[in-house]
Amino acid sequence: MISSVSAEQSKSHVYIPPDVNVRHSQIVTFLLIALALGPALAVDIPAMLDYPNHLAIMSVLSRSGTAAANPFYQVHWNFNTNLAMELIVPPLARLVGLVAAGKTFLLLSQLLVVGGAMALERVVRGTLKFSPFAAVTFLYSLPFAWGFTNFEFGLGVALCAIATWLSLETRPLFARAIVHSVFVVILFVAHLFALGVYGATLGLHELWRLRSGRASVRQALLTMVVLATPAVVVLGLMPILGHSVAGAASETEWRFDLKALWIFEAMNGYSIILSYAGMGLILVACFILCLRGYLTLVGSGAWIAIGFAILYVAVPYRLMGTAVNDVRIVIAAALILPSFVQLSLPNSVWRRTAFWTAVGCAVANVTLVWWVWLSYRSEYSALISSFGRMAKDSTVLVAVSYPRSKPGGDPTDYPSYHGPTLAVAYANALVPSLFAYPGDRPVTLRSAYQQYAEPDPGLLAPTLPDLANVAFGAHENLPSYLQSWPSKYDYLYVVGPYAPNPIPLVLHELDRGRGFALYQIDRPAKANR
Repeated sequence: MISSVSAEQSKSHVYIPPDVNVRHSQIVTFLLIALALGPALAVDIPAMLDYPNHLAIMSVLSRSGTAAANPFYQVHWNFNTNLAMELIVPPLARLVGLVAAGKTFLLLSQLLVVGGAMALERVVRGTLKFSPFAAVTFLYSLPFAWGFTNFEFGLGVALCAIATWLSLETRPLFARAIVHSVFVVILFVAHLFALGVYGATLGLHELWRLRSGRASVRQALLTMVVLATPAVVVLGLMPILGHSVAGAASETEWRFDLKALWIFEAMNGYSIILSYAGMGLILVACFILCLRGYLTLVGSGAWIAIGFAILYVAVPYRLMGTAVNDVRIVIAAALILPSFVQLSLPNSVWRRTAFWTAVGCAVANVTLVWWVWLSYRSEYSALISSFGRMAKDSTVLVAVSYPRSKPGGDPTDYPSYHGPTLAVAYANALVPSLFAYPGDRPVTLRSAYQQYAEPDPGLLAPTLPDLANVAFGAHENLPSYLQSWPSKYDYLYVVGPYAPNPIPLVLHELDRGRGFALYQIDRPAKANR
């Protein structure tokens, strides 16, 4: 046991005391977890920003080498990271179908996050008091709600790996090194940032052991070498094999102006108000409880908390092609630190209030997810139905009807943004906004179609006025995929609220949903293609 608090003391300072029925608390915890996992079973396409784009990628991979292969994209595997979904879903899709395979991976990722957080607390404190509430509350945090699926899977594995390392603390170092090396390889393949979370947590823990006298200098140095060696080997192989860790998108961007805001916006990816309220409540409660001496961090918890705080300030918003890194650190801390919390409340009123407040916070977050996902079920159904109005093997451009400076407007509009990329899966189409990064992803455009390559398939889609300007002759400072677009594309999807057709001589509406419109591009305009 790594905690400095004895087992007897730990049992006397539990979050759910004898005056709160333990059996009832276990039932509540089970129901919370079931409620949190339920949305993925209730819909076909989860309302997550990047999820449709990832699912479209999976369709290309699963059909590669078959008669149904997409004619516009090629598959080229290399030694790289961020490939968890790419390795798991395509083989599964050939057995159970694309939609079921995608949801299976999502559920597996969520189970790893919840199970990993609970396993870590069980190892650290021998109880399950805080981790279930933390896992459920942050299961739809901003990175997860936005569909960062490989990161979610990787972070779940990292939590399990941290718990395993701590549980083997008394075992021979060689045995721990073998297990650690296996986890490093899995995490590297799954997601590089998750590997970083794992390494940072274990490094901080081992520094605490050295500082607290639980390990000698020699033991600490040897352990650090064991921890670092597998990561150095796998990262060192990449340049040797001619691949970059960051791939094509390697720019670095610091956003210090957003650091204070991200902390409050991290909890819920669908409501800024709920996220601010929830994080504000947690931070204020922790401050008051710490001030009164009711809440402390045991074992290496304080070192991990301080280390993650430093990382949060120091890590760039965008690093090696991965964005929103600071928020990812907040979520990792929110899932790891509850395992090191020691809460000793003075009476039953405080304890019951704390318990039901935690339950209410978790239920509020998950209830909103249910509402958003169910409300988008008909929208995705209409979108998929619209693909049947398109000719197979077509080229499809995506634009937005709202100002590009405010992509999606409210966060609840985000899920529909990448929906049109599903045309790749359902109509074998070419969509420039598909996540096909040369040198970084296994799916890329064939050389004959490089003119359709969007430089940054993120939240940078053209607006309707942009397209109208191009159609009327404005071609300055445009990426190649937008130049002469009326003669290059067969169809146009416009995502967002209804907007009048600015070029009726070029665009003819074929279908419309609550948050999209499908236009066929006038054939005479493509006569010279």
